[in-house]
Amino acid sequence: MTIETKFDIGDKVWVKDLKSISQGVIMGILIRDDGATFYEVHYGCVTSPVIDDNVFPTKEELLKSL
Repeated sequence: MTIETKFDIGDKVWVKDLKSISQGVIMGILIRDDGATFYEVHYGCVTSPVIDDNVFPTKEELLKSL
């Protein structure tokens, strides 16, 4: 299985978590994979790891998701 990520290390992104919205830079990527059909992508930003669904390329895209 080939896994493609939405973002690369060094990309500037907008991130939402339970407490805030902030701009950050992707510092690392972690992929959790069960070896068959399930995988989950986490991005390491300056603050803490963030799951793929909470990372956006622009502030406008983030606001549309709320």
